[in-house]
Amino acid sequence: MSKENVVLFSRAVNTKPELYESLRNIPTLQDWVQVAEFAGFEFTADEFCSVLSEITRMEIAPEKAITGYFSIRDAIGAGELTKRLEQTFIGGVSRPHNPLWFLVDRTRGE
Repeated sequence: MSKENVVLFSRAVNTKPELYESLRNIPTLQDWVQVAEFAGFEFTADEFCSVLSEITRMEIAPEKAITGYFSIRDAIGAGELTKRLEQTFIGGVSRPHNPLWFLVDRTRGE
């Protein structure tokens, strides 16, 4: 679940300009983890690095994680980064699930 929280936090960073701008001024990964936890996304620095490592297929050290994240984001774009993270870690879910769809669909067959 914690890797999924990294993905959800990254989505928040990529869709909320104020969060993105505030993180650009935070120099350490441990501080990022604290900001994420305050925002409701609980994960560790190691989990953050693991997610980046899996996406890049390169080992990402904690001291390089922040610059690595911004380098990836700048290279492929925020939307593409979010898409790749979601596909890799939470099955590509990119929109909220609407539980009413199931109810509406069931009534059509009756």
